[in-house]
Amino acid sequence: MKRTVYMAAAMMALIVFVPGTAMAQAGQLVGALVSSLGVTKDQASGGAGLILGAVKAKAGKEEFKEVAKAVPDYEELIDKAPQASKEGSGGGLAAMMKQASPAMGQAMDLAKGFKLLGMDSSMIGPFVSVIVDYVKEKGYPVAAELVKSMISAP
Repeated sequence: MKRTVYMAAAMMALIVFVPGTAMAQAGQLVGALVSSLGVTKDQASGGAGLILGAVKAKAGKEEFKEVAKAVPDYEELIDKAPQASKEGSGGGLAAMMKQASPAMGQAMDLAKGFKLLGMDSSMIGPFVSVIVDYVKEKGYPVAAELVKSMISAP
């Protein structure tokens, strides 16, 4: 009987505390963006999601594992990012530019996503800097360098 009670208590602890850890980490990155850049919580989580989504799309699966360790809630942040591609492609010229230069396409998508969040594309660079610093402080310098190298801020 005692063993059953202990097992139930252990399971409850896992259910309550493990997700809370990821949420706390999400709050730390979002909090760092809010306090450093003066953006809203929604802008911080959406902007971080746009950047992490771009890194995930561009990096190899193995490379991105380092970023995933540094920001374990990256999927939640990516889910909060606006879907710029659903808001219209920008016409044939934009599509040709994206095809000709993937880096240009990424920059255009990030700029459009930031605009949907109510921010100018000039905020992409500062967002990347805060995310890179956050990842470094968490002890993942390789992941920080990956984020920095994968994003072309306009």
